[in-house]
Amino acid sequence: MTNISPSLIDVDPDQWRPGHPFGGFIETEEDRSFGSAFPDALLIPRREWKDRIRQRKEYGVSLLNYAMPKNDQTPESSCVYNATEAAWRAIWIKCGYPELHLSPMSGYIRVTRRRHSGSYMWEAGEQLRDYGLLPENTTENKRLFHHTFHQNTPFVQRERLPDGWEETAQHFRADPDDWMRIDSSEQFASAVLNDFPVVYGRRGHSICAMDLVWSRGKPLIEYLDSYGTKGGRSERGTLYDSESRWATGGAWALRAVRLPDDPDRPAGDDGK
Repeated sequence: MTNISPSLIDVDPDQWRPGHPFGGFIETEEDRSFGSAFPDALLIPRREWKDRIRQRKEYGVSLLNYAMPKNDQTPESSCVYNATEAAWRAIWIKCGYPELHLSPMSGYIRVTRRRHSGSYMWEAGEQLRDYGLLPENTTENKRLFHHTFHQNTPFVQRERLPDGWEETAQHFRADPDDWMRIDSSEQFASAVLNDFPVVYGRRGHSICAMDLVWSRGKPLIEYLDSYGTKGGRSERGTLYDSESRWATGGAWALRAVRLPDDPDRPAGDDGK
């Protein structure tokens, strides 16, 4: 259906971060129980993947319509929270709400004291479910919300979070019933074919799966990276992973986010 350059497939994350130590994603025990189970009713048989991909391309369906590359985590090891933010943003915008970017650093510093300690994927899902993330400190967000925070760098200690940050962050959470663990390649592919972004990790790096494409006779995950859009990426700023890289230990899909009562004032009474 398309011929993707081999240079964009199975890219080693070290290629994009010369001179910086790597330790963003910490491996988890495979039997760790978290999230809800992926529903059997949403599984798409492997034999149907190619047709589903063709249909999605024909009608222009993709999560990348809602969340394009934005974050640049250099030189931080906050990749898990950048992938988490991208997943939240894709669902938020897909629901018809105005484009809004959250701060990955506002979550990362809550679980670590060291810049390059890295973090667990399931832990980021729990943080998004239970506490949420703060809006990024753009000019517009500062006007709308009492509490904002910088995107990625510099790394700071959690005490730098503004007093009362929870009051704003609670409005930007995942729905606890729609945070689903991914235990197989079939679930992984089915999630993105149902327009659920998947936060996963491989080779020490965590990224956000946004679509499934077909190239040279095999399915590839198209994902958002969090090192900007430089370095020979595709025209959409994305990269691709073959099935051997679809890590499922600790991976999770996001089906829904908590939505505000008033979309024009998503932080409710906390908005300015």
